Amino acid sequence: MNKHIVRVTRGTYRRLFAACLLLPIGLHGQQATRGPVPVASALSSIKVGTTVRIANLSGAPTIGKMVRLDTSAIWIELERAPMAKVPFAAIDSLWTQQRYTGHGILIGALTSTVLLSVWACQPSCAESGVVWPGLVITPIPGILVGAIVGHNIKRWTRRFPR
Repeated sequence: MNKHIVRVTRGTYRRLFAACLLLPIGLHGQQATRGPVPVASALSSIKVGTTVRIANLSGAPTIGKMVRLDTSAIWIELERAPMAKVPFAAIDSLWTQQRYTGHGILIGALTSTVLLSVWACQPSCAESGVVWPGLVITPIPGILVGAIVGHNIKRWTRRFPR
């Protein structure tokens, strides 16, 4: 009776081992049949006026503001040249430029609130126990400085291929 239990366990291990070997092959075949996402559907959320960077199949990157998106091409306004039409078939990758303005506002507001609150409350809050009424305006300098700094920090986000 013990031999039968051992044989079933060995057979189970063999089947499990074979399944582990064949599972990645089956999943790879499923991914290959789906195909790539079309460029037009991947770029449909980009707004007109957004700065884009396109890597062409020729290898030269193109940077400019998106003017129009057709069914077969993207139109870009370049800095020192007329508008360029880039067909979807020639796009290797497309990136959009974003700024850190919101992050700068948040970090600047929190930093200036803490620093100015500590600085303003040192002489008056300890004696009277009342919070200084000017603490309401303490985030304003940080908001302004954070917005300026964050607006000048740029990042690129890849939109195609995903």
